[in-house]
Amino acid sequence: MLGRLYIQSNWKQESEGIHLVDLWDLTKDRGVKSSVLLILLYFQRTLGACLKVLGLSKIDAVISSSHFIYDVLPSVVYGFNRKVKRVAYVYHLLGKQGRAASFRNAASVGLESVSLFFIRKFFDLTVTDNKKTFDELAACGFDRNRLVLSKIGIRRPQPELLSGP
Repeated sequence: MLGRLYIQSNWKQESEGIHLVDLWDLTKDRGVKSSVLLILLYFQRTLGACLKVLGLSKIDAVISSSHFIYDVLPSVVYGFNRKVKRVAYVYHLLGKQGRAASFRNAASVGLESVSLFFIRKFFDLTVTDNKKTFDELAACGFDRNRLVLSKIGIRRPQPELLSGP
């Protein structure tokens, strides 16, 4: 949602040629405490997004804003019978964070493994914003020629220093 607002407010002329499709409203599942319910919501979100992309007309590129399954799988589904460039953003890897053992963490890491398989096999570019994740992706078998280390973000001016009295 923020990406859409940024494009519309900063690239007014250019955005007329860009067609953005929101696949899911992420605010719907905030506050879910049950791990099982959260995983079911992930599957519901993923299935809903996959069904939505099947009805889209021809597009040139699909950008997955994260490496989570609900962002990756719709890109894969859309591209099965269409020639389309696929790009995925990966900001960190859950499986490399050494989190405490729990059902929720195991499920997250398992779904991440599936997503990474699809990205490695079907995506043209994988973009990350830090060297650590870049190296971890390369160690997971990603082709370094299809990895991009990017300085994602907006440059802000340096804050003015307050001078003393």
